[in-house]
Amino acid sequence: MPDDATPRRPRRPWSAPPSGTGGTAPPSGTAPTGPPGPAPGRTRVGWLMALLALGVLLVAGGIGGVIRHAGQTGAHDHLPRDLAGQPVRLEEGTEPTDDQVVRMRAVDDDGARFQAASVGLDVPLGSLTEVDAQIVPPGFTTAYRVRNRGVDVEHAAEGTVYVVMHSLRGRGTAPGDYLADRETGASRLTPGDPLRVVDGGRAVEYTVTSAELVDKDALPATAQVWTDEPGRLVVITCMQRAGGEPSLQNLVVYATLR
Repeated sequence: MPDDATPRRPRRPWSAPPSGTGGTAPPSGTAPTGPPGPAPGRTRVGWLMALLALGVLLVAGGIGGVIRHAGQTGAHDHLPRDLAGQPVRLEEGTEPTDDQVVRMRAVDDDGARFQAASVGLDVPLGSLTEVDAQIVPPGFTTAYRVRNRGVDVEHAAEGTVYVVMHSLRGRGTAPGDYLADRETGASRLTPGDPLRVVDGGRAVEYTVTSAELVDKDALPATAQVWTDEPGRLVVITCMQRAGGEPSLQNLVVYATLR
C-alpha cells in the first residue's frame, strides 16, 4: 500500500463470532487468465506480503475467484496460483492487514494431506490462526486447519477439526471447487463419502454425514457449525455462482470419525 494511502479495514466475507462461540468463512479470490506460472511450493505468507505491498494496484477477487485477461506476458508473475497454474487475487476489500498476516502464522503445508477420494481431491493440509474474527486462507492450492478452533488432527477423537479452503469465481480451480458444484448449487460430497487426513504413515478417516448451504451473514451465528463435538470434521468453502457473480453462501460439509 502506498505510504500516503489511507488504510481501510477489510470486509469480512467469513466473519467469525468471538472464539468459543462461532467462526468465519474465507473470502473469494480472483484468478485472471494469463501465462501459467510454476505451481506454488512449500511457502508461508510470502506471496501474501507481496500482494499487500502492491496495495490498491491489485484488482481483487474473495474465498472464491475470478479469472481476468492478463494483458501481457509476466503481468501476473507475482500472484499466487490455483491448482491449474492460473494467477489468483483476493477480492477487493478482503485483504488482511500486515499485522493480521503476521498473526495468522499461515503455513501452506504442514506435511499432511487432505483427501476426498469421491471427488478426486488430494491437496496439502496447512494451518492458520483465526485473527480478529476473520479466517482468510492465503493459498489457493491448499486446505487449511484452523488452529484456534476445535482440536488438531492428532486429537481428532476429542473434538472438532475445522478445515477451510478457497473456491474460485470464473474459470479458476481451487480445492473448494472440488466440493462445491456451482451449476447445481449443491455439494459434490454426499453422505457416506470418505474424507481422509494423511500425516506421514497415519491416516485419520472420516465419513461425510451431511452438507448444507449457509448464508455468509448467518455463518457466525450458526451453532451447528461451531459446536465443538468429539470426532467431528467441519469443512468450509464458498459456494460460487454459475454466472460468476460474488458468492453469497458458504458450503459446510460435516463428517464423523470412522
